[in-house]
Amino acid sequence: AFAAFQDIEYSWYKESIETLRDEWIISWYNETEFGDENTLTRAEILKMLFKMSGKWTDADGETPCFRDVKVSDWYHPFICAAVAWNLIKGYDDDTFKPNNPVTTLEAIILSNRFFGTMNTASSSGLLNVSDKEMQAFTNDNNIAATSSYNLDTKLSRGRATEILLRMRAYATKKSKLDYKSIGCSVSSSKLWSVN
Repeated sequence: AFAAFQDIEYSWYKESIETLRDEWIISWYNETEFGDENTLTRAEILKMLFKMSGKWTDADGETPCFRDVKVSDWYHPFICAAVAWNLIKGYDDDTFKPNNPVTTLEAIILSNRFFGTMNTASSSGLLNVSDKEMQAFTNDNNIAATSSYNLDTKLSRGRATEILLRMRAYATKKSKLDYKSIGCSVSSSKLWSVN
């Protein structure tokens, strides 16, 4: 397993971060930290989802799929493979905006597509399903605590680990999840202790 991240000891998402670290899905934001409070980008979530779903990520290394995704960019194979799998489409101006923060709604729609849990056919950008439908799906299946998110909220790296793990659990179980946030299992003495 990877060495411990030095910045997640008191993180609400420590268990989910460590689970994905131990599965080699995520790694350091810098040499010692995960950066759980930093926002997750659209490119980063695609990489995580490809690794979690086991989908093949080989894409034509010589052909750019969007005008803002260069062949030399680290995320090129993930974005272009997602296009090939018909999991994403770009914006009307032929961009993907890979470094933009991903929202909770985008994360839920993308994970639905990668894990095959709900039919969310793509039209423009990432979305072709109403906010209301996505929120109902998320709430009805206990993917996220209804009081703790807004679909337009920019997703932190830590929060993303919990949502993606719960989406994967839902895809495996194929029924409503019990709701206990992964963070709820963090000992209160750890959350409130002061060194």
